[in-house]
Amino acid sequence: MLEDDTIRKEWEKYQRQTQLLSDYFNYSDEYELQTPTVAGDTATYKNDLSKLFFERVFRIADDGGYVSQVLPGTIFNGQSSKDLRLKMLNESKLDALVEFENKGIFQGIDDRYRFGIVVFENGGYTEELNGIFDQRSVDILENFNKKSVRIPRRVLEEYSP
Repeated sequence: MLEDDTIRKEWEKYQRQTQLLSDYFNYSDEYELQTPTVAGDTATYKNDLSKLFFERVFRIADDGGYVSQVLPGTIFNGQSSKDLRLKMLNESKLDALVEFENKGIFQGIDDRYRFGIVVFENGGYTEELNGIFDQRSVDILENFNKKSVRIPRRVLEEYSP
């Protein structure tokens, strides 16, 4: 296909634009939480739009404003999201964390896929929060405060890679 001059030129244009975006995400002061240090090594990963957006949320939301967001499971337990989790613990008051397995929740997405919901107040500090993990139905959200458990900050810090 690249032998076609029009297709080749558009492909090259697309590659240049993609490289510009990648350079911006990797080297801009706007995104500082994408390459954490884990066990003494810098963890580098391909740009993940969900992590980039989640980092941006801390700047978009007003201090004292509330954020509720559905996020991929890697935000909650992946090495590449360590700095994002620490920012959430250190610079927000995390109220709720629910982690799901996709057992029929999102049609057309592999049922092994994990995702979660966080609710936090932008600004402050998290000592403990209400949370529950390994859920297979969104029904938990109807009685979340009765079915969730209080999780101390220490547990989340030790769980994080």
